[in-house]
Parts: sequence; structure tokens; C-alpha cells
Amino acid sequence: MAEPDATIVIPTRDRPEWLPRTLLSALEQQETEAEIIVVDDGSITPVSERLTPEAHSRIRVLRNPSSMGVARARNRGIDEARGEWIAFLDDDDVWAPDKLCRDLASVGDDADFAYSGGMTIDEQGEVLQLFDAPPAGKQLHRGALARTGQVPISMSNLLVRAELIRSIDGFDSEFSMMADWDLLIRLTAIGEGAATPEHLVGYTIHSGGMHNDREVAADERHRLERKHADARAAAGVSTDEASWWRWRASTLRRQRDRRGTATALAKVGWHTRDPRMVVRAAAMGIGGEAAMTGARRLVRRGPEAPKAPEWLVAAAHPEPEAIRAIWR
Repeated sequence: MAEPDATIVIPTRDRPEWLPRTLLSALEQQETEAEIIVVDDGSITPVSERLTPEAHSRIRVLRNPSSMGVARARNRGIDEARGEWIAFLDDDDVWAPDKLCRDLASVGDDADFAYSGGMTIDEQGEVLQLFDAPPAGKQLHRGALARTGQVPISMSNLLVRAELIRSIDGFDSEFSMMADWDLLIRLTAIGEGAATPEHLVGYTIHSGGMHNDREVAADERHRLERKHADARAAAGVSTDEASWWRWRASTLRRQRDRRGTATALAKVGWHTRDPRMVVRAAAMGIGGEAAMTGARRLVRRGPEAPKAPEWLVAAAHPEPEAIRAIWR
């Protein structure tokens, strides 16, 4: 069997309401031969039992009988991948159909990893916020150390040379919530990146997002800072508090934690001295997402967010026949 251009690794656990949509997004990648590996991390109903014969012919499922955590699940996919390049896609996110081929085209002969811009979307596929792709270059490592100018939505965005990610032993299984941040620090320290400016990833905010324990987040941040203390000292950077609290706001918002999101947004406002963030924090605390919409319009004096591109409309609302062809 010929080697694929790239392998797409999709870790999952008990997400039957979202996974079929994500699988279609992977299956519909254009102009490239992609191997798709789903790592079923102990789902109650095994993913292999839900896939149709047609899906089985195009998707390889690796199953962990019990959950080993998302970092170990991704590492298993890395170990089994046959492609020269490995792309990561979470089981509730979607790609533009040209995401993978554009990333592969961007790396050329010199880059070791690639990424694009992205966006957060709600459960209906409406755009909440756009995130531009930061420029590639040496500054990307400093940004990763400080958590500023990072690769947006990194775990549904990165395409990495398989040889490189294996050489750094993949994801550190000591982390769960911050395994992506840790990987980016190590990856940008030794690899060259390539950026595609278009917004080609949809990151879904919904009530069933990854469990987000505040104590775990604080503990992992402290461990991460200790792990990379020498690198930060050498680069002369420290964690950017505003960027950190933006990340906390986005993760808490994905969990529909209204109070936690409001607190994190207020912290962003404090560190940036931006009164607009304080308005948004108050709106989130009082009225949740609906009030946030009004607050955005008030402080921006414009529309809440850009209109969803055509590819996102199609990816977020796949035809029922397409779902039935791969999922039962």
C-alpha cells in the first residue's frame, strides 16, 4: 500500500453527536491522499461499532479499552501513522476542505510544521471570533513561551513532520489541558514553521467540551512554567498574563462556565487596561452568550462576528445522507 501524503489523527471519547461531522471534514479533504486514524480512548460504545463498512474502508480505528488521556491517545496515533506528515483534529472541530493541501503546499522544502488561521464557532456553526495565524519565524518560539501570538486552536490546526514530532517524543502525558502549549514550546524551539493566513479551522464551543477543572489548570500552569523556566530565562520572556487569561476565558467559555468566563475576561481587562473587556465580563456574568453579543456590538459599534464562510456552513451542517454513509 502506498504511503499517504499525511496522516490525520483524531482522538475521541464518547462524542457520537460531534464525531461524524469531524470525520466527514477529514474525509472530504481535497487534492491530497490522507490516512485517517481515530484513536478511540475508551468510549462506552466503541467507535468501530458505529462506523459503516464504507467508513471502515477509509478510516483506521485504534481503541484503548479504557481512557488513557488525550495526550497518550494522540501519541498512539503518532506511533501508528504512516504519513510523512501528521495533522491533528479534535473530534468536535472542522476543517475547510482545502486545509490539509494548503498546509502541505506551504511547508515547501524547509518548514517542519504548518498552521493556518482559525475561528471559534457555536453549536450552530456561527462564527464567534476569528484568530489570525501569527507569522512564522524565530519570534514564534518566544510567543509560545509567553503564550502570545501562539498558533490558534493548535490541536486542530497543526501539521507536523512525523520525524520531528517523534524525535521530541510527541505529547507529554503529564499534561492534559496544557499538552498543546507544552508541545508548541518544544516544537518551535527546534522546527521551522509555515503559516497560511486564511481561517481554515472551526473550533466548536459547546456544553460537552473537555472537562476544565480550575485547580488542574493552575497546577498544570505551574508545572509547565517550571519545566520551561530555563528556556524562558534564556529567551528573556515570561508568561503574558493577559494572554493566559484570554486562554482561560476561551476554555471556560467552551465549557459554558459563565461565571468562570466572566472572571477570566475581567482579568484580561485588568491586565490590558481595556474597558471593553470589563464590559464583556460584566455582560457574560449577567446574561451569558446572548448578553456578550450585545456587549460586542456596543463596544465595537458593528456586527458581532463575520459571516460564516461557505465551507464552514457546509462542514457544520453536513447532509444527513453523508452522515448515514459513514455512521450508524
